[in-house]
Amino acid sequence: MLWVLSGCVGVHPMGLGGRVVDLRASLEEPPDPGLQIVTPEQVVEPYEEQIFCFTGTYEGETIGVNSVMSMDTQGVTHHNQVKRPLSEPPADGTLEPCEDAGEFMSENAPMFETAGSETDVAENDMLRLPDGMAVKLSTGTPWVHETHYINASADRILVQSAMNLGFVPADEVEIWLGTFEYDSGPLSLDPGPASVTFECAWPKDAVVYSMLGHMHDYGTSFSVEWVHAEGEELLYEVAEWEPQFKSEPIVADYSTDTLSVSEGDVFRVTCTWDNTTDEVLGFPSEMCTLTGTAYDFEDPIRCIDGVFDDETHQGGER
Repeated sequence: MLWVLSGCVGVHPMGLGGRVVDLRASLEEPPDPGLQIVTPEQVVEPYEEQIFCFTGTYEGETIGVNSVMSMDTQGVTHHNQVKRPLSEPPADGTLEPCEDAGEFMSENAPMFETAGSETDVAENDMLRLPDGMAVKLSTGTPWVHETHYINASADRILVQSAMNLGFVPADEVEIWLGTFEYDSGPLSLDPGPASVTFECAWPKDAVVYSMLGHMHDYGTSFSVEWVHAEGEELLYEVAEWEPQFKSEPIVADYSTDTLSVSEGDVFRVTCTWDNTTDEVLGFPSEMCTLTGTAYDFEDPIRCIDGVFDDETHQGGER
């Protein structure tokens, strides 16, 4: 069965007044069976940055998601993600700005993250799983489609993004893949060199399938150390961070080289920056986030500076 969920707010480039550049994403047909989520059209004013949240609920039968493709505009879209709300979301079909950066960072957990040895992040193919593996999408699951646009031009721009999800029957799934997100929390980076280190302990045994680091334009390096019963080891490192890595990340793939972590093992994340501006930088100018996928669990795991979300059933501070 093919599902298409879309929103429309009656915006048309000819009715906006002033020059408007049409940068709406080109939409591809979703897989069958599958689901396409399309955001309403929006206008971003010159030199403005805007995060929009579009809400909905999946009402189909419980299914596995084994592929995800993001459709957005390169150079304008910072991120385009479907997330799970951790608090009561607005009514389905609501589109509103996620104006409060702190609230935006804390209220939604990723439902899908980049994974799969055959993905091509540069082409927005972010999830492609082998037979027998999928992310569970249960009947009645609420979702928030977050889109983050940066308009660095002197023109108003018309934007619209979409996500294609590919489905596989639940009875064909042998391994349920979940997501994890470990984040530093709010940043305050003074001009000049800066660094932040934080730790998150695994709340349960898991097998890591993929992970990636995320910073923005002022980042200089990103690393993850694994602290376990036998000692410590460097697990992931981007020694020379480049601005393009924020949209084309370096993904560590463990699909063929198993990485098993135990409850209580710690991931220690370190980010460094060179703030070349005269201002203190925080979100959304910069971030320090480790995201990834692991199994076998179904709820997202989300940790902010050592503290886990109760709503993702991972308990409190570790």
